[in-house]
Order: sequence, then C-alpha cells, then structure tokens
Amino acid sequence: MTSSGVPWRYRYQYLAGGVNTGGGWETWNSPSGAFATLYMNDSDTHGYIPVFTYYELLQSSPSTGADELSRDYSNLNNAGTMKAYYTNFALLMTKAKSFGKPVVVHVEPDLFGYMEHKAAGGDASKVSASVASSGYAGFTGLPNTVQGFAWGLLSLRDAIAPNVILGTHASTWASGVDIGMNTDPTFNMAADADKVAAFLGSAGVSANTHAGTFDLVFNDVSDNDAGINGRWWDRTDTSLPDFQQWLTWMTELRAKTARPLVEWQVPVGNQYFDTMNQSSGHSQDNRAEYFLSHASGLQAAGIIAVLFGSGGNGGSTYTDAAGDGVTNPAPVSTFQCNLCNNHASAWSDDDGGYLRIFVGNYYTGTPATAPDPPTNVTAIAGEASATLSWKAPFSDGGSVITSYTVASSPATAPVTTPASARSATVTGLVDGTSYTFTITADNAVGPSQPSSASNAVVPGRGAYQALTPARIMDTRLGTGGVPKAPIGPGQTLNVKIAGQGLVPATGAIAVVVNVTATDATAPSFLTVWPSGVPRPLASNLNWVRGQTVPNLVEVALGSNGFVSIYNAAGSVDVIFDVAGYVATPTATPPVAGLYNPIVPNRVLDTRIGIGSPKAQLCAGQTISVHITGTPNIPSSGVSAVVLNVTATNTVVAPSFLTVFPTGSVRPLTSNLNFHPGQTVANRVIVKVGTGGSVSFYDAKGHTDVVADVAGWFTDGTTSAGGSLFLGVTPARILDTRSTTSVGPGSTRVLTVAGRGGLPAMGDAVPPTAVVLNVTVTNPTANSFLTVWPDGSTRPLTSDLNYRPGLTVPNLVVVRVGGSGAIDLYNAAGSADVIVDVVGWYG
Repeated sequence: MTSSGVPWRYRYQYLAGGVNTGGGWETWNSPSGAFATLYMNDSDTHGYIPVFTYYELLQSSPSTGADELSRDYSNLNNAGTMKAYYTNFALLMTKAKSFGKPVVVHVEPDLFGYMEHKAAGGDASKVSASVASSGYAGFTGLPNTVQGFAWGLLSLRDAIAPNVILGTHASTWASGVDIGMNTDPTFNMAADADKVAAFLGSAGVSANTHAGTFDLVFNDVSDNDAGINGRWWDRTDTSLPDFQQWLTWMTELRAKTARPLVEWQVPVGNQYFDTMNQSSGHSQDNRAEYFLSHASGLQAAGIIAVLFGSGGNGGSTYTDAAGDGVTNPAPVSTFQCNLCNNHASAWSDDDGGYLRIFVGNYYTGTPATAPDPPTNVTAIAGEASATLSWKAPFSDGGSVITSYTVASSPATAPVTTPASARSATVTGLVDGTSYTFTITADNAVGPSQPSSASNAVVPGRGAYQALTPARIMDTRLGTGGVPKAPIGPGQTLNVKIAGQGLVPATGAIAVVVNVTATDATAPSFLTVWPSGVPRPLASNLNWVRGQTVPNLVEVALGSNGFVSIYNAAGSVDVIFDVAGYVATPTATPPVAGLYNPIVPNRVLDTRIGIGSPKAQLCAGQTISVHITGTPNIPSSGVSAVVLNVTATNTVVAPSFLTVFPTGSVRPLTSNLNFHPGQTVANRVIVKVGTGGSVSFYDAKGHTDVVADVAGWFTDGTTSAGGSLFLGVTPARILDTRSTTSVGPGSTRVLTVAGRGGLPAMGDAVPPTAVVLNVTVTNPTANSFLTVWPDGSTRPLTSDLNYRPGLTVPNLVVVRVGGSGAIDLYNAAGSADVIVDVVGWYG
C-alpha cells in the first residue's frame, strides 16, 4: 500500500480462525492478541485508520450444520462457544483501548443476513442465541437472542474501548431476494431495504437498552470478481442487474438506519490491464472502475468509504498473490469491456495496478468532497437553551474540517463552532417546547449532509415529583435489566431510568436516586452523568476496599432516558434507589413540585431529644419525625423535604437506615450504610407522609440519628411559590487540592452563579438554589463541613462528617446567597474540598 504512492485512508484485515480452535487471530503473534496491536500500530505509522473485519463465529467449533446459516446458528446457541467468543471480542476491545486512537471493527459479515432468514419476518429478538446463558461475566441481564448478542458486543465496546467505531453488516440478500442479481424492473428496492434496515434496527442499530448503538453499516457487492461468479452489473445502467438499483437500495438503507455506509471488500479485478486474463488470481470485474468514476453517486447514497479487497477463492488481489508474474498474456474481453484489457502491464502485480493508478488519480485529480456528517448527536436541555455534543465525521472528504453548524427544529438561529469543538450551546429557545437538532460539518468544499437528528429535549426548568423510594437497579442481582455482575475497572454501565420505579417512561428530565457502592475490591470513585454526552471530570461517590458507601445523586436524564455510571478502579456493585424525578417543563408553570430553600435547620437529634425522645434507635426500630410546621417549613402545602441525615455513635453491629414517608409501607431501600464507630451523613429527598412526618428505620445495632432540613417542595394545595429544577452535565467549580486547603475553623466563600452551567445572578432567571456534589479529601482531623447561603449566619448543622484518611462525598442542595455565592466551613484540622455542580433551582 505504501509503495503505491496512493494516500489510502483505511487498511482492513480479517480477524478469523475461530475463538476456540487454537488457531484464531489471538494466536498469530505472542502474547495473546499481539497481532491486533501490531496491525494497529503499523497502520497508524503509515497514516491509515485500521479496520478489522471480525469474522470468527463461523470458523469456531463445533460449527455443526449443512450450510453456513446452520453452522452460525448452532454456534450462536452453544454456551461454551459463545463464552469463548465474548472473551475473544473483549480481548480485541482491550487491545483497541490500549491503541487509543480510532479503530473500526466490522462485526460478522453475513451473520445478520442469515439471522434475518432465520427470523422469517420477525426481528432479532425472536431468534435465539446464548448471551446470558453463556455464563460470560457481565451479560447476566441480557436476553438470549440475536438482539442480546448485538447488545452484548456493543456493551463491551462501550465499557472497554469507546474509541472503537463499531459496524454491523447489511447483506443485499438478507430479505430473501438477492437484489444484486435482480432483473425484475417492478421490484421495490426501497421496500426491500426497509426490511433489512428494520432487522438491523432490532439488532443494535436503532436502540440498545444496555449500551450504545452501532456507528456504521457495512455492505458488500459481491463475494468475488464477476469474472468468477458471473455477477456482472451493467456499467451503463440501462439493463438489469445494474448499479443504479443497488444505489437505490443503499440510499434507502442509509435513510432508515440513519448510519453512514461503508462498501466493503469491493473486488479488485478490472478490465483495463491485459493481465486480467481470467486465470486464477487474474479475474475481471467492473465495480472498481464504476465506483471511481461515480464517486459522487456513492456519496449521495450515504456511502462514506470504499474498501477494496479480494474475497479469496482465486479472485484478483492487490498484489501478485499467485506469484506467477503474469504480465502480458493475450487480452480477454468479456461482458461490456470498457477499456478492453489492452493496456500493457507496468508491474508484475497489475491486478492491483489499476487501483494504484486510478485511486491515485482520484485523490490527486479529483476535487475533495464535503465531509461525512457528524455522529452520536446528543442534546441536554437548559434554560431557554440546549447543549449539544457529537463525534467527528468518519471522513473529512479529503479536506480539513473548518467548522460545525448546529440547526434546530423548530428553527432558530444556527450556531457555528470551530473545527476543534465537539459541543455547542443553542440559546434563544422557548421553554416548554420540544426541539431536535442536526449538525453539519464544513470543509473547503462545503457542508456535509445533516447528521441524524438528536434526541428530543424540552428546554426549561421542571417541577419535582416525590415518590415512595423504590429499588430500580442492583448489579448484585441484575435488577433493572443490567448484567448481574459488578462494574469493572474503567468500565461504564448505562442504566435505564425512564419507566422504572414509577418514573414515567416519558415526561421526566432528571431523577433523584440514592446510589450505593458495595463489595468494592479497590479504592475508587463513581461518576454518574447523562448518557450520550462525554464523561465529565466529576465524581459522586468515593470509597476504599470493603466499604459500603451511599450518596444521593440528582442527575439529568440523557439519551433515551438513560444515565451512565463509570467506575475508576477495581470492581464494585452499585445499587440505585429512586426517590423522585423532575417533570418535563411545560409552557404554563406548575404549582406543585416547586422548591423553597431555607437556611438549614435541625429537626432531629436523638442524642439530645430534638424531634424524638433522647434515645438511640435500636435494631428494627422505626421512629416518625414531624417535619411540617418546624422553623421555615409551613404546616401545610408540603409534598417533600430535603434533609441531611447523619448516623453517629453506632454500636453493636453494622447497619443501614431507611427514610420514608410516614404511613406508607417501608420500602426495600436504604439511605445510609454505616459501621460501629463511624459518623456517616447522606442527603435525603423524601416525600412527606401522614401528619407531615417522615419515618426513620434502623436495621441493626443501636445508632443516633441527626437530620437537618434544607428546603421543601410545594404540593399544589396552597398559593406558595418556589423554584423549578434544571440539571446540567456535572462540572467541577472548586478543587482546593490545586490551591489551598480549608483550615480549622475557617470559611471558604464560593461563587456558584454564572459557573458550571449555572446562570448569573443578573440573568433573566437567576439561581435560587444550587445542587452540588461536595467531596472532602485529605482531612487531618475528625471534623465536619457545613454549607450554607453566603450572607447568612452559619447554622448549627453539618453536611459532611469525616476523619483522617477518608474521602467523603455528599450531595448538597443549598440556597444561593444574594451575592451568587455559598459558604463552606471546616470545623477542625485542614481538608481539601471538591465541588461539582449538577443542577440548579430558579
């Protein structure tokens, strides 16, 4: 490739041999999997993007059956084979992650076409496959279907190697009609492509409840040169089969899958050189000639790349694979010979000489084209705005990208960003109105086609809807449709929130969940953020090995109602208990679910008899605490309250605390987890129950409980006003590790307005309260941290409790002072404080 002088963009290689045969790609170099690393590095050295065609299933053992469909299907349903398959695919992802640059992986050509035959009109969820039943760690919650198979591969890509661009395969014969040989002029190409697109959509192209979706759709025109298999297409497009009907099919496939297309393994044979004499290794074909002279037609159909290569079985290759040095035999002219094989050879491998000349001419003599469209466009709503994120196009069209342009529907003024940008904010939107967005990439030639539309978002602030707590996800049990397995080091798990635990399937923009990390094997941290946007530099939970740590998380929902969880190190089980959600904004402001922040006030302290008798909670005991009517909390019209709950002086046994509405059945959830000798705090947003009270349950041992109320939500029965919530992608606004720690008895003033996605105090809608994840690390003494509105007297409450050697996080919902700032007080010793903003009320 390099000696040809052609500026090739991509270089592809089969990974084959079977996953359990002892001769697969992982054995081609030592140590296991080194071949992939060598290939990626070598490709990168020469300026090529590496492409792997992962073709392992058919060649794996036992592969029983009379035809390829039967052999693929038998392996798909063999638990041992599939466990080895997933392990092998994960190895490839691990090597790709280490490479760290874009890698294209093309999954199993032919397989999805065969499985569409097997489905007989159904979708991929109707065809069996061993996924969860394979016993592969992390796949417990996946369905045992071809759909689950595709979802599993995508989850491995997402968890291990997000730099991998993953492609599925669309076979032109998948519907049962081989459109590559169709001679019926009345045949409906678009309807046929729709069938194939629908099946692929059910197999990881349109949606995936466990991870992302496929980025590309591959297609091949023929297994070999037309001179071998007789699959000639009319280069003049006047008689069938021709190129135009195939382009019609591909255009519809692009429209219905909304994915860029890659034309793969295009035969190398040509009708230009007289070496193409129809002997083995020197077969004729006309597709390379047609494609290079109709590049604009391919681009219009949504094809972003053409990969040339031999399908084997005696086909022409780019080099003189036959080793016969054939140069000038008598010319052979067959089937519409365009250039009649009458050009003398210049090299002994003139089978590939045609590409050497004419692809080189294409790059040097043909003007660059517009780039491909951007991909993975995701929107997150803001106040009268939306923030978009995206991935760069697969190809820049041969000319460097100069900018991106964001367009909205309904239309507003377009937003243009520099070429380095991967996000943009669109302002001037109408709150309560649904919008989608498309993005074009621009180069010197012009704009790309618009990207696929983003997820729909409704700008504005929403009202909080409190729920009775419910467990919606537990990796220990596979609850919530997630794999029954801990989250491994550096892995990301996507969790469906919409439609779970009384959270509506539509109509929610954010969720409040109590997140618990347990069974950790190493010190680590957890980040929770809206799915579909880049992982932020933020954290929600921190722990050491063996700890069980909870923290309340309020997070905006991302694509398709999902949130993403990232674990930094070791493995850890994660539990989600939902406490409420924020409703989609409406044009008419609601009267219920409005937030009213207050300066924190202590409503419970069992150590001194505030809110309850002066006595510890005992094992299995529940106490009810009256909340309404306490200072700054009205006696009626309250739907829920924001508490900071602390367990301290615990003796006898490790335990957990559950906080729930008085009068309702105690849910099977937890809010705090603690051991004897610990003082543990956690934020709780809880619905108010009978008599305006909230109940506290202690599972084991004896413990003191302290609760400080920081605000309340309206229930719509009174005329009380309040603020609405808007989540943001988490952003770090303070980290004293890079400046100066907070000393003993000292207060740090932190401006929050106008930072981390929050509006300024002078904006049309300033923040009244801010939602933060506050983390204390490197403390030198037993101490506590208090957070309160700047300009107010420091209250006799606490938000975090810590001792030397610990890193402790807690969610804080605090009123913003008139200056746009909050205050943070550290009681003793010195401590570093980290603040990540996750949302605001206004």
